[in-house]
Amino acid sequence: MSLDNLPVEWIPLNLGKVVEYGKTTKVEPSQLTDETWVLELEDIEKDSSKILNQLSFAERKSKSTKNSFNAGDVLYGKLRPYLNKVVMAPKDGVCTTEIIPLNGNGHILNKFLFYWIKGNIFQNYVQAVSYGVNMPRLGTNDGLKAPFILVPIAEQQEIVRQLDVMLAQVEQIKARLDAIPAILKKFRQSVLADAVSGKLTEEWRGTSDLSNWQNKTLGDISVVKTGKTPSRKELRYWKDASIPWLTSSATGNNFTDHADEFISEIASKECNLRPFPKGTLLLAMYGEGKTRGQVTELLIDATCNQACAAILVNNEIAHKSFVKIRLLENYENIRKAASGGNQPNLNLNKVREIDIALPPLEEQSEIVQIVKKLFVYADKIEETVQSAQKRVNLLTQSILAKAFSGELTAEWREQHQDLITGVNSVESLLAKIQAEREASKPVKKTRKKKEV
Repeated sequence: MSLDNLPVEWIPLNLGKVVEYGKTTKVEPSQLTDETWVLELEDIEKDSSKILNQLSFAERKSKSTKNSFNAGDVLYGKLRPYLNKVVMAPKDGVCTTEIIPLNGNGHILNKFLFYWIKGNIFQNYVQAVSYGVNMPRLGTNDGLKAPFILVPIAEQQEIVRQLDVMLAQVEQIKARLDAIPAILKKFRQSVLADAVSGKLTEEWRGTSDLSNWQNKTLGDISVVKTGKTPSRKELRYWKDASIPWLTSSATGNNFTDHADEFISEIASKECNLRPFPKGTLLLAMYGEGKTRGQVTELLIDATCNQACAAILVNNEIAHKSFVKIRLLENYENIRKAASGGNQPNLNLNKVREIDIALPPLEEQSEIVQIVKKLFVYADKIEETVQSAQKRVNLLTQSILAKAFSGELTAEWREQHQDLITGVNSVESLLAKIQAEREASKPVKKTRKKKEV
């Protein structure tokens, strides 16, 4: 979208011609009450314009100068503008000086200004002129020069009305799509639980009786080993290296087919780091966040560091894919088995003690096949949802583009010419804005000439 071919009733101009971008009222901490709302950039969710937190001065205990704002102001985050952090203030408060309060002063609807700032024309301009590499921001002069379109006030109201309705519908669609991944996660977990409890193969088995299942531990059905980290000081351990060496970060993937680091043949021999064969299950023993307890299956021969447990399943009594299903299903309990201080970890003995109800090999294979089919089904749904989410995200900008090209209100303009011409025209509106600005300028004092 460009500013070419706009309706003749509109005027393209610089934002600073009609909005006092960068003109703020500073407030010191000593002027604030405990109840004052203090807004920081971290409180605004990127792109969505959702306010995540509303903390008071008493809770935040801020010591820096702030910008004051009023309910209804447009609050624009000028730092890292690509995050698209812009909100309508629901009440009075103060904010970091990296947030610029904006107000149309009655001639430009604040909601119209809000939608314009969220649109691609403004966003693309800002990203082009922002300065700073690591922490880019929009400068005041560039903010004043930003593109804007002046629209008759009645049409502004109509544009805002239509955008409110249409974008609310888009948000509803987004919310429904965003809820599906959580549903799929529960579905997968339910499949895993039914798989290891025997429910998934009740019909195949023809009975709910599990007398032919055996209670085993991981140590009963596999060899569990770990690796180590060759000394980084020994360059020969890492130079001319070709043996894949993995860390617990690899367990974030369902399968592992490559390595980010490699060790040499010398390291493998001197540090006793023989590669584990394809099909080995790798379980993360260390790590906070999601890492500890994650499992991956090797599609390559590779060794690992001491943060991983390598599980080599005895294929004569257990199917590795069934064992993997049990580890995936038991993720939370495996994590809880960790011990230690600030960073609890698993060890090889705890991994060997993980219990597993083991059906006969034929039933293990059947379970693996059913789980695979159900997971493929879930994966296809997830791909469809992700594709739909991308289209919906593009839909928002498409609607804004139609609004600010005049297409959205084309029929309305034809039917309401009296509301956008004459005294209601955009030229009249611009004249009012300019007149009020002139009137608000401080009167320059002139020196009286001395009498001779």
